[in-house]
Amino acid sequence: MNACPSLRLEGGLFSPDLLEALARADLPGQKPQDFGLPPRRALTEEIAAVYHDARALWQVFQHRLERLHEGDLATSETRDSWVIPFLRLLGYDLHFQPRALDLDGLTFAISHLLSSPLPSAFPVHIVGYRQELGRLAPSGRPRLSPHALVQEYLNRSEALWGLVTNGRTLRLLRNSTFVRRQAYVEFDLEGLFEEERFADFVLLYRLLHRTRLPGDGRPEDCLLEQYYQQALEQGGRVREHLREGVERCLTRLANGFLCHPDSTGLRNALREREAASSSPALALYRQLLHLVYRFLFLLVSEERGLMGQNPLYLESYGITRLRRLTENRAACTEDVDLWLGLRALWATLADEQLAAFLGIPPLNGELFTHQALDEACITNRDLLTAFSCLAFYDSPPRRVNYAALDTEELGSVYESLLDYHPAVTFDAAGRAHFELAPGSERKSTGSYYTPPQLVNELVRSALEPVIEERLAQVREAIKDEKESALLSIKVCDPACGSGHFLLAAARRLGKELARVRTGEDEPAPEQVRAAVRDVVAHCIYGVDKNPLAVELARVALWLESHAEGKPLTFLEHRLKCGDSLVGVFDLSVLEAGLPDEAFAPLAGDDKKLAASLKRQNQAEREGQLTLFDRHFDFDLSAAVHLGEELDAIPDDSPEQVRRKRARYEARQSAPDWRRQKEACDLWTAAFFQEFRPRGGGGEGFVTTETVRNRLAGRPVQPQVLAQAIALADEGHFFHWPLEFPEVFAKGGFDVILCNPPYDVVRENRFLRSSPMRGTGNLFAHFISRTIDILAEQGAMGYVVPLSLACGETFEPARRKLYQNFGLLRASHYSIRPAKLFPGVEQRITLIRALHRGQQPCRVYSTRLHRWHQGEEHKVIANAEFGLVGTITEGIIPKVAGYIGASIYDKIRSQPHQLREWLANEWEDSEDVYYHSVARYWIKAYNFIPFFQRQGEEPGISTTLKTVRLRNRTATLRFLCLLNSSLFYYWWLAHSDEFHVLESEVFSFGVPDENAPWPPDDQLETLVNNLMESYKSNAVRRSLRVRGGGVVLYDEFRPRRSLREIYAIDDAIAPLYSLTPEELEFLKTYDLEFRTDEE
Repeated sequence: MNACPSLRLEGGLFSPDLLEALARADLPGQKPQDFGLPPRRALTEEIAAVYHDARALWQVFQHRLERLHEGDLATSETRDSWVIPFLRLLGYDLHFQPRALDLDGLTFAISHLLSSPLPSAFPVHIVGYRQELGRLAPSGRPRLSPHALVQEYLNRSEALWGLVTNGRTLRLLRNSTFVRRQAYVEFDLEGLFEEERFADFVLLYRLLHRTRLPGDGRPEDCLLEQYYQQALEQGGRVREHLREGVERCLTRLANGFLCHPDSTGLRNALREREAASSSPALALYRQLLHLVYRFLFLLVSEERGLMGQNPLYLESYGITRLRRLTENRAACTEDVDLWLGLRALWATLADEQLAAFLGIPPLNGELFTHQALDEACITNRDLLTAFSCLAFYDSPPRRVNYAALDTEELGSVYESLLDYHPAVTFDAAGRAHFELAPGSERKSTGSYYTPPQLVNELVRSALEPVIEERLAQVREAIKDEKESALLSIKVCDPACGSGHFLLAAARRLGKELARVRTGEDEPAPEQVRAAVRDVVAHCIYGVDKNPLAVELARVALWLESHAEGKPLTFLEHRLKCGDSLVGVFDLSVLEAGLPDEAFAPLAGDDKKLAASLKRQNQAEREGQLTLFDRHFDFDLSAAVHLGEELDAIPDDSPEQVRRKRARYEARQSAPDWRRQKEACDLWTAAFFQEFRPRGGGGEGFVTTETVRNRLAGRPVQPQVLAQAIALADEGHFFHWPLEFPEVFAKGGFDVILCNPPYDVVRENRFLRSSPMRGTGNLFAHFISRTIDILAEQGAMGYVVPLSLACGETFEPARRKLYQNFGLLRASHYSIRPAKLFPGVEQRITLIRALHRGQQPCRVYSTRLHRWHQGEEHKVIANAEFGLVGTITEGIIPKVAGYIGASIYDKIRSQPHQLREWLANEWEDSEDVYYHSVARYWIKAYNFIPFFQRQGEEPGISTTLKTVRLRNRTATLRFLCLLNSSLFYYWWLAHSDEFHVLESEVFSFGVPDENAPWPPDDQLETLVNNLMESYKSNAVRRSLRVRGGGVVLYDEFRPRRSLREIYAIDDAIAPLYSLTPEELEFLKTYDLEFRTDEE
């Protein structure tokens, strides 16, 4: 807020728009009586009087400071002579805390509370005038800086808001466990009183008066929280607008360009592409997105003050001037001067001499390189109409606050665009029209948006342990060693999308680097931003198959790390477009030769030709190698050296960025690198060949000899090489050791964070050659590839479907995890009543695998979490893990903390299983029944529930399973166990939360005959009571099924049979040596959700 120089907003607690409304008294709670004043008392007069008294206190305090020696922090003087009297003028009654507050076993030396020590009491921490809020006290006590102390107290206590001040600066903080960066409102008290900024004080008074703060009631009811929630709601509308606004902006820009008379070249190019069947709309769409990315980058940078304050630039060239012009109808003309001005701006930003003339940083990045669309034309009217879609939201229009925009919001833009595909049509008169039509780009590229709470949790649990280990390996007192240790950490996302994980990792590493450099626990945002810039340049890697995602990820990282006066960092060598799964990750496969799977015929292939090529390839693979061929040149030392050289070149000037680009391009065009790249392309392309006769028998196809010839530098058939390169370009083949040689020279990545695509796929030849063949889902292949490219002692954090933990087909993925890590932690999340991915029916498991290369694998797991909407943060942050044990194969059971783990172990350790009670074919038997689908209850019966299809006799539901048991005792025990809370817990630990599989039923552990089984007559009473309760509480339902038919059935309601179920629980508890605590745990497990009438 330029109009309020004493105010600083960090992290988006409040938007400038909201605080401007507050300053105008346009928000609730701004009448005199709302401040405890008489209704007729003029509020401005009251504020003026308070300001006068506060200035007097300030001046007296300054005189007292002058008499103190320089080493005195002035803590007592700051509190007693200044802050406490000042806050008393604002209505505060502070209570000194002689002892540190205790929370979760940690102590918090908060100096004052606003009221008596309640769990939700508002903290006010006052330190000395000469102590920095972000730096530890010279004594080292307390354990955190003042800012960090209050922030952690808020995050752990029931208090929502708090103040921290040293008398010069006053900060308002809020509980922000999941906020991605520092978030606070700061008032510069020194500037406010020394420079007599009364207007700034008016805002301080309206925001921080005692009547704004929590009273003795609920903190969430106070005015401050109401303002915050209003800001969140406003932010939500902005996010929704941004998605819609980008879509509208793209369409209007496209049609504006296409219809302009001077865009003949653009239209001709589209017709030529259409004639060549080369997706003309997609080429235009990518250029339009590139243009919108330019707009967004400059809107954020200019509003954050990162483009300098030169009036010539701001008034005549800056992008935000377009916002002013959109409100001026006279500017909406048929002229093209605004577009010509933007073209001049792009050229200026790419040229340091022109940029210096305007006093702006020469960004000089690929974002502003020339593209064909720059040569087209668009009228002022169309340009401003399109731009207004980005600049404003709501009706009446309200300005989008780009200064406070979270960089992750760009991800929501990307997510929404995945729902469309571009189309260009020509009418009879030759006029072109562009539209975004609903499409399947999300599915075809496997691109998804990851909720921030999942990102933050995996950064915390996978990246932070690596940071701690790396810092522990260097000398504590040597700052340079600690900096080098942090900058040596390599983090990758192999399906990076718009860069959520990369942004979060860059922030976390940047925060730690800034702490090391400054010695402060809470470094200033400028220091953090500079550190993040270095982290982005040295530590961050990403790959995605979708080129639009890669470009947006680069823009996001540029926004997060852009420093005033600096060019854009060079990222082309770190964020790359490629298919992480398809390509070579181990160069030795080139020497080993192509496997037989590469020649398996597919539909449409000539099977005889495929078989012939397979035999030819086998002979070549197993044949005698020449002496020269036995030593293929896999030497990547030159590429590694160039990679290290690139890492050493700073990004502080355009000349350095150009030098980086030149060195990178030199590496990519080096003869040895090209030879190895083409050999890898040939090897990979072999899996995608179509086996149809081309003349010349086996000529024209890739075989082992083709790959070895290219690798050895011998010639190969030009058409074969050309075809392989074309397939590589089309399929985005990605060869990890060639693309990131400096990483693999040191063993691989240190941390991999990813939310891979969950697409069910028909596996092609290439995926069929993978260890994950047969899983049928891309996420299993991503897990396998991640393990391959991870360094020893590395860590991975993954968001995957729950089926990884319990699905039978994903056993290869689980086994590879168990074989490669020493520690595996898994937390699990349901979809009812709330879900982590809005609008997506996807149960989720978060995987954290640490200590790559260690054995054996100790596995910790959580329950399957259920929660209500809005509680996502709590269930993710407070997940309780239980030790399952050392695992080498099998599922990851969903146990619930140490109690759940103990119960699970008691079931698993029983000497027998339910399957042993099944009757043999020749034995007399008794039939019982259970439903093979479930959600909150497992129901087993000694009768057949009513089920009738329309027009038919009553029958048996297809979901009802029949079990034949060998005798009456087995029948009674089976019915008691399956209806018990104990079996429900076992089933939920194993299942997908829907199917009740025979393997889950019959593997349930049971004691032997010598155990204290209740007598049969007691069991019979328990069973009969439950069956009668089921029947008496049943409701006859009708259901319309496919084809228009109707089914009648009885719906049972076990939640109304709790007394009978609990009686069974009590009877079987001694059999499993359940403690009273464990029995109560089982009876109440998920009870809130299981008994919900909805």
